[in-house]
Amino acid sequence: MPERNMHSWNIMISSYIRNSIHHDGLSVFGELVRSGLRPDHYTLPPVFKACGGIAGVRVGVVLYGMVVKLGFERYVVVGSAVLDFYSKCGGLSDARRVFDGLV
Repeated sequence: MPERNMHSWNIMISSYIRNSIHHDGLSVFGELVRSGLRPDHYTLPPVFKACGGIAGVRVGVVLYGMVVKLGFERYVVVGSAVLDFYSKCGGLSDARRVFDGLV
């Protein structure tokens, strides 16, 4: 595509991840970030799903820092994805902290 927008990036990322091609979805997410675009609240939930699918704890923790920095921690869809990620990776105390913050 000669011109990519957030919608096209989000479709590519979520398509890979929906089809359990987690590493490629994360790779496309990395391209998005390197391109200088800021992920939105639609981009992040599938990326957390990929981290949970591959037990990518380090990536997920860094990604959660991005969520906080971008101010998306109170978005229910994003918070639910973070909660699911921490639960799948065994971080139950972190999952509880996220859950308590979803008010």
